[in-house]
Amino acid sequence: MSENKRNVLFTAPIEWWKRTSWGTPVEVSASIYGLDFLVENIDTPHKLLQFPTWEEYTNCLKSGEFTDVCISFLLNHTDIVEEMVKKTREISDVKIIGGGHGAFNKKPVNDMFDDVCMGWGVEWVKKWLNEPINTPPYKLPVSDLKFAFGPVKTTMGSIVGNAGCPFGCDFCQITMEYDKPMQLITPAQAVAHMKENKRRFYFFQDDNFFLHKKWIKEFFSERKKQEVDTPWLAWGGTELLNKYDIPELVENGFIGVWVGYERSDLTKTSTSEEVTKELIDNDVLLLGSFIIGWEDQTMKDIEREINWASKLNCDLYFFACYVPLPNTAKWDHFKDRVVITEPRKWGSGEYMVWEHPNIEREWLENTLNDAYKRTKPNIMRIAKIVANSQLKRKWV
Repeated sequence: MSENKRNVLFTAPIEWWKRTSWGTPVEVSASIYGLDFLVENIDTPHKLLQFPTWEEYTNCLKSGEFTDVCISFLLNHTDIVEEMVKKTREISDVKIIGGGHGAFNKKPVNDMFDDVCMGWGVEWVKKWLNEPINTPPYKLPVSDLKFAFGPVKTTMGSIVGNAGCPFGCDFCQITMEYDKPMQLITPAQAVAHMKENKRRFYFFQDDNFFLHKKWIKEFFSERKKQEVDTPWLAWGGTELLNKYDIPELVENGFIGVWVGYERSDLTKTSTSEEVTKELIDNDVLLLGSFIIGWEDQTMKDIEREINWASKLNCDLYFFACYVPLPNTAKWDHFKDRVVITEPRKWGSGEYMVWEHPNIEREWLENTLNDAYKRTKPNIMRIAKIVANSQLKRKWV
């Protein structure tokens, strides 16, 4: 098939939803927002399969329609993708491109692909397809997340207003994509999208939403101008949230945040506690994220961290072992101490994949599982906030 007749199959790991959600009571059915966003902004003929079944995937390959297959994935889905690549080679002679955080790891992961998408995905793919490079603002896709918190079930839309994060945490690969924040869409676009595609909630998947104060101010102005009252949630940290008037955020639809606390002494502990209390007092849902097993920590330190986390009274908790991921800032320091070589276990947070100077791997993994038993989800508070957020709206 000639270059100008390319037809690309974009896809994600087979039946991902069968994987566990790391001890949390949250069930998720979702699409990869990056793929939704990507296909909305390219012109080359294509098809998108989000987390297909084996039958759906192999039927596409057997059709002979496609010249290329692009697979976006996370590290903890590497084993599924390895099987997909093997099956693809058996069925078809398409070129296979890897993308997403799972493809950032030069060896052994990238060896299975014909090419790897690195950096800002839209720009990389458009160059690869010989399409003209467009600049922001980009087109906005319809992309949904379906969540179940015990008996509470809901569908929320997804939006990314700004990509990138400048902080360069050594446990995060975001800066390998783009270390400088980049505006993708305007606040007016975001609000118009929320108005046209009505959902009970919207979740801003920006890498660091509260970094963009000017964008948020314009977003609030557009909500009033376009008469949109959809509640929204975001990712964020207490050090940035501390720079906002929490009641003002709530007045403008803010009802939930995934907070990256990570460890009590990573930022000013008292600030985290004060901001957390203010969020709770203002009926904001809190999912707290915590990392245990840092190189300088002892067993006693980890017990203290879990106790500290539980006293914050988050509604939901996420715990992960500290994992220095390939090609991040401290990878060279840790790579010779890696004792679990399966990439799928590097990205889940469930496993201590390197040799710790003070802690036995089995003890840490058991302690992580035990942390969930010590931090029960506040299902009643979640249900109350979700219900109240809808009762205040002009439509339900």
